[in-house]
Parts: sequence; structure tokens; C-alpha cells
Amino acid sequence: RLESAKKLAASEKSTNPFRAYVEHYAETIHLLNTDTEEAYNAFLTHEDERLDAIEDLDEQSPYHRFLRAEIKLLSAVVRIRFGNEVKAAWNVIQAAKLLEENQKLFPQFLPTYKSLGCLHIVIGSVPDNHRWVLKLLGLKGNIAQGVAELRRATKDKEWGNEALLTSFFIQEF
Repeated sequence: RLESAKKLAASEKSTNPFRAYVEHYAETIHLLNTDTEEAYNAFLTHEDERLDAIEDLDEQSPYHRFLRAEIKLLSAVVRIRFGNEVKAAWNVIQAAKLLEENQKLFPQFLPTYKSLGCLHIVIGSVPDNHRWVLKLLGLKGNIAQGVAELRRATKDKEWGNEALLTSFFIQEF
């Protein structure tokens, strides 16, 4: 329901951080389905604007770091799709740091575990002969940890369905 999500987001103030997140999410899905260079370039120009909108959130809110990390993870997926692996890796590193900080500051905030779980599963899936790269980048985690974090995130009232869907998707692959 991308179109209805876009309309709903457009009805919010442009400074609303959740609007920025929904717009970025919708654009990510659109890009993964259309694969056009023009849409990719537009996506890149919006990324900083959306991060700026989220930056205005109170730093004492768990959403301050979480939404920024989400945008960086979504951007990483799109960048990988368009062959920009180096910038994607940088996005992943930034997202991981934001999520780890959020986990320490707000350990009961379950949405953090949805994203951390995904990252830890991906990190844990890297073959042993390439794990040195992850150490060099400061990324650590394993599949069991990631699965447990995703399972924990499914209990969240707002983000639980996404965590469950993500869990099914990851199990499929």
C-alpha cells in the first residue's frame, strides 16, 4: 500500500520525523521494484533531508537514533542494489553504532532489536574467511543472537509485525 502510505505521510508536517521515515521506506520499496537510475538519484538527494528531520527529535527519545539507523539501513540496501557497496558498508556501520547506543540507553525499546537482529544475522552469515573484514569495521554479532533479538522485537505493539515478517523473510533465505 505504497500510495496510501505516501498520501498519509504527505498529510503530516514536513518536519515530522515519522513522515521522513515513511517516505524513505516507501521510496526504498519503490526503488527495489523499479530499479531506475533516475529514481535512485532522487532517493539520494532526499536522504540527508530526511535525516535532518529526524535529527530534530529529542535525543532523550529512543526514536532519535532508531529512525536514523533505519534510514541508513534502508539506504544501504538500495545502495547495494545499485552497486555502491562502499557507501552501503558505511551506512551499515553508522546504523550499527546508532542501534548499539540505543540498546544501551533504552534496553526496553523493542524496535531496536528488530534492526539489530537483522544486522546480527547478516553479520553472522558472513563466511569465516571474510570475518576479518567485519572485525576491521567494528561489526560483531551472530545468527543465534540475531534470531533472539528478532523474536524479542515481535512482542512490540507497533513494530512487531514487521519484525515477524522480517524473521520469516530471513528464514526463507
